[in-house]
Amino acid sequence: MCPERVQNRGMRRQLLADGEVARLDRIYCDAYSQMMEWRRTEPLAALIHLPKLPEMLSVSIATIVAPGLIGEELVLGAGRHDLLTRRGAGVAVKGTGPSRWIRLTDVDRTARWLLWVDYTDRILRSGGKVQVLAIDGRHLRRTRAGELTRSQLAKRVNLVSTAWYDPQHRVPLAA
Repeated sequence: MCPERVQNRGMRRQLLADGEVARLDRIYCDAYSQMMEWRRTEPLAALIHLPKLPEMLSVSIATIVAPGLIGEELVLGAGRHDLLTRRGAGVAVKGTGPSRWIRLTDVDRTARWLLWVDYTDRILRSGGKVQVLAIDGRHLRRTRAGELTRSQLAKRVNLVSTAWYDPQHRVPLAA
């Protein structure tokens, strides 16, 4: 990522290029592993939060896998939604690590799609893949806003499409 993009917070959000996704993925996984190591060796480390999955990492991965997952190319959203389909339909993106929960907002519930970028396997299994779930937004309209875990999602929504992605090889994988 260019330093100007990091330093200038007033700059419009930009999707990460493939190489930037791979680099940020490596940094995030290393930071998470380091924090887990500290928690094993230093009791006070438990007082520090684990690294949060960077928003632009999850949003960028969602755009990469979307054509094969939902049959739509996505662009960065300019308004209420994280991303938009080329036809203008809203797409919400949520990224999680091993905690596997999201905060579903009223705006998320209006999206045509919810793409859930789950780093659990990548974090817990060194070299694991990122799982991306596609949930048809129409199924979320009857779900209240608030916290939602993967197991709760499975009970509420029957049809969820899944794709796997390896950021280091830059290739979406078949589910």
